[in-house]
This record gives sequence, structure tokens and C-alpha cells, in this order.
Amino acid sequence: MEPSCILSFKDEYLDLLPGNDDVVSVADKTILIDELLMQNTQAIKTFNLNKLPETILVQTHCHQRLYWAKILLFKY
Repeated sequence: MEPSCILSFKDEYLDLLPGNDDVVSVADKTILIDELLMQNTQAIKTFNLNKLPETILVQTHCHQRLYWAKILLFKY
């Protein structure tokens, strides 16, 4: 799924249908790939990463950057 679709579940539908338990449930269970990786850092440490370059570049989706900017803005 595109990050923009995922972020609709995690953000926009919560605003459109406030208090809807199904929307909250789907939002809680929908995660981006970076969230999945961060939740599983211990498992990732067991992978043999020696063959990977020391530097890995990641291009995030524009919707993803905006979502996290919003989270950080309201958090701090």
C-alpha cells in the first residue's frame, strides 16, 4: 500500500469519523515499514548485515514525512 493510503487510515479517517471504534482499531493496526522495523530492532540485529554497505540511503514518501512532522510538532 502507498504511504498516502496508510496515512489515511492512521490520521484522516480518525478526523472524519471521530469516536468510531472500527476506525480506531484499523488505525492502531496499520503501520508504515519504518514503524515495523523500529518495533523489531532486536530481531533485525540477528540478521547478517555484513554484506550491506555501511551507509544506506532512504527516500521517504512525501506523505510519510508530513505525517511524522505533524506527530513531532504536536509531541513537542
